[in-house]
Amino acid sequence: MHGDEGSRAEEAAPPGRHAPRRLKVAAAITAAVAIALGGLTVRAIQTSHAGLGADPVNRRAPDFSLPTLDGGGMTLSSLRGKPVVLNFWASWCGSCREEAPILAAGWKRWAPAGVQFLGVDIRDSRVWARRFVEEFGLGYPHVFDSSGEVSRRYGLTGQPESFFIGPDGYIKAKWIGPLDPAAMDRILRALVGE
Repeated sequence: MHGDEGSRAEEAAPPGRHAPRRLKVAAAITAAVAIALGGLTVRAIQTSHAGLGADPVNRRAPDFSLPTLDGGGMTLSSLRGKPVVLNFWASWCGSCREEAPILAAGWKRWAPAGVQFLGVDIRDSRVWARRFVEEFGLGYPHVFDSSGEVSRRYGLTGQPESFFIGPDGYIKAKWIGPLDPAAMDRILRALVGE
């Protein structure tokens, strides 16, 4: 009976008297909805950042169109029909500096066999990126992914990372970290059918 009396007393109270309690309930509901929606937003962001996933082999390489470091523009699909080494890097990346001479040598060795190299500079300064390319003699094309969108689509975990794409546009191998010259040659021999 005591509980009934309390309930009636609440109902009879003037509306303004319980406003702070109503605001607390409304705030709690709003917070719960925001947390739930925030969780969905975070999940959506995580899903979109996953890109190709941990094992992209035998999946079609996502096409992109980006400006080149020299001011032109380029699409990945423009290289269809040729084996491609797609390398993600940045001038501020120490491991990328370690890898650059390997890429320069690989490009010189494999370009006569029709292998195309394409560098994707991630979230960098174009000035520093151009200096990097010149310093290491990376004479193949480089595009500028200023927002990191293309690297997200490819599911990068860091840089450098390289994707070996067959003439059919499908990823045949992925290499995380600085390339190993022997492994690069082995993968490219398979791509060009040697």
